[in-house]
Amino acid sequence: MNENIRLWDQFVEGDDSCLGALYESLFEPLFFVSFFIVKNKDHARDIVGDLFTNLLCTSLAERKQKWKSIDEIDKYLNAMIRNKSIDHIRSIKNRERILKGIQFSKTQQTDVNAHEVLNHLSILDKELMGLHIAGYNNHEIADQYKLSEKTIRNRLSKSRKLLFKFRSVMLIFI
Repeated sequence: MNENIRLWDQFVEGDDSCLGALYESLFEPLFFVSFFIVKNKDHARDIVGDLFTNLLCTSLAERKQKWKSIDEIDKYLNAMIRNKSIDHIRSIKNRERILKGIQFSKTQQTDVNAHEVLNHLSILDKELMGLHIAGYNNHEIADQYKLSEKTIRNRLSKSRKLLFKFRSVMLIFI
C-alpha cells in the first residue's frame, strides 16, 4: 500500500497529524502543478497551503462521507490543485475586468447622479457592494463580516434593486 494512501486513510479516520505528513510528502509536486498554471510562486504556495487548510477544517463526518473511497490520493489532490489554480486565475482576471470595465452612466430619464443614488445605501451595503464589485464571492464577504452567506446575498440583491430602481446607475462590463 502506498504510504500516501495510508496517511490519507488515517486522516479521513480522524488523525489530523497524518495530513501534516501528507503535506510534507506532496507539497512540492502540488506546488509545481499550481505554479505551472498561476506562474507565481507566492500564489502557488498559498493555493497549496489553502487546500491543506481546507482539508484540515473539514469535519470528520464530512471526511468519511466525501473521501473514504478515494484510492489514488495523489491524483485526487492534483486535480484539486489544478481546479483551485484555475479558479485563482479566473478570479484575478474577473476582478481586473470588473474594476477596469465598470462605467457609471446617467440615463436620460433622471438627472440624479451616481453619488446621490449610492447615498441611499447604508454604509454596510456600500462596503458589501464594493467587495462584490471587486470580485469577492458571497462566502468570502460573509466570512469577513461574520454574517451568513444568505444575508450577504439578500443585502446585495436589495442594493442592486435599489440602484436599478433609480435607473441612474448602469453597470457596463466590457
